[in-house]
Amino acid sequence: MPNAFQYGWMGSTQRLLQVAKAFTSLGFEVTLIASDYSDREIQGQIDSEFPGQVVRTSHSGSYPWFVDGVPALRRLWRGWWRLRGRPVYWLNVSEGWATRITASTIGRLLLRAGNKRPSLVWGISAGLLEGGSAAERIAGYFDCPWVYELHDPPLHAGLQDTIASMDGRFRTLLDSAALIVTNSQTYERSLHANFDVPQAKLRTIFLTFAGTLGQWVAPTNEKLTVGHFGSMNGERSALPLLQNFVALTRREPSLAHRFELIFAGEGSGIDEAIAYMEANGLGAAIKYVGLVPKEQVNELMKRCDALLIIQPDESHLEIPGKLFETMRQLKPVLALMKRDCESAHILVESGLGLICQPGDNQVMQDVLSTLFSKWQAGTMEQGANTDYISEFSADYLPVHLSGAIAPLVAD
Repeated sequence: MPNAFQYGWMGSTQRLLQVAKAFTSLGFEVTLIASDYSDREIQGQIDSEFPGQVVRTSHSGSYPWFVDGVPALRRLWRGWWRLRGRPVYWLNVSEGWATRITASTIGRLLLRAGNKRPSLVWGISAGLLEGGSAAERIAGYFDCPWVYELHDPPLHAGLQDTIASMDGRFRTLLDSAALIVTNSQTYERSLHANFDVPQAKLRTIFLTFAGTLGQWVAPTNEKLTVGHFGSMNGERSALPLLQNFVALTRREPSLAHRFELIFAGEGSGIDEAIAYMEANGLGAAIKYVGLVPKEQVNELMKRCDALLIIQPDESHLEIPGKLFETMRQLKPVLALMKRDCESAHILVESGLGLICQPGDNQVMQDVLSTLFSKWQAGTMEQGANTDYISEFSADYLPVHLSGAIAPLVAD
């Protein structure tokens, strides 16, 4: 996987850890092959939780060795790709790290991994092709099957703003993989309909949460406290919520200083939220804690009265990984997303979802007003469907993986 763990503790990181632990429980020895990561402190913390060996390449992108470690030279090299046209630029960006995984690179990685030859390679991609491309190269070297797990549709590869070379490479990877795992049924159906992937090669394995379900304990906050945990990149914006909160305070001024939104993570959407609230004289309503250790994430979640999930329209084929960890807390979930997307259906079925479709301003203000009323009355408990939520526990992941890979590996 390229640049594993680059987004902190939620979403894709949790998926990677949980899949590795599930394989370990099935009797596999697991080795992670990934590129280097710039934040050594967080990398070390998360590497220590990986239930196997972590082997990182000396390169991190599709750059010559003398360019790779120098940010200024990397920018110049990307400028050279741009001059050669969009297809060249995006293919280098998307396959990036994988393009420099050669036979000699694999040989050195094998030596560092104790000369253990894999019986299966599992490639994870999130928006780019490099995870699948690397898995294909490594599996080809060892002549073993590989599985393509797709978290997000690769950019420019057949769905929006298509670049022919990207689309062609993606289709080659889909054809090469022995099994394609999606994290949503919506994306599975899209691959079958739009890319002619045989249904027999497709399997949906939902993202999961680790540990047991939380128990409802009413927080005792002086403000209605809502938390968002994870990336705020990729068109994620809290503005629809904040704009309607500001509108609500004009009708009910007493609420202006009785609301707090906590952000734990990174992304341009956080800067946007801070700037908007400061411009409206409500900057104190935003609390930004940055990327924090997993234990602190759990404590912050417990402290919140409600939790926030944002799914942009462009991401309708995905289900955010943080959604399942959020449901585990058994707290009300403010969900900024379309009502008819798969994520919204899951949240509604869980009994926790308060679906606020951007643009439905009156609905959003009504939801916020109701939350304030329940918070003031101490009646925030949402009536969770715990039997349904439990189906997304990582405890069931070994069973799902075992059924998926049974045709690919010997007993």
